[in-house]
Amino acid sequence: RQAGVPDKFHIRTTEVNSIGEAISALRIVKKLDPYGPNCRYMLEPWIVQLALSRLGDRQLSVEDQQQVYANTRTPHKVDWPDWWVIKRG
Repeated sequence: RQAGVPDKFHIRTTEVNSIGEAISALRIVKKLDPYGPNCRYMLEPWIVQLALSRLGDRQLSVEDQQQVYANTRTPHKVDWPDWWVIKRG
């Protein structure tokens, strides 16, 4: 047995019936106002940062930047690339 590796692993399963439940279970998004008429999902900053790091030399259009920024839960926590032109937090 390797040091730091448990003898048994416990796998947690979650039944999901929608994409919203799936991305919530993965903690990619935060569900805002879950019981109200204006329920919406906001991207967690870590997933935005990961997606930006995978762009390589590609850049998002200004319109796409606006969408990403507006739908990020805490945009001030994202390390936006130098080419990013939308307001930074």
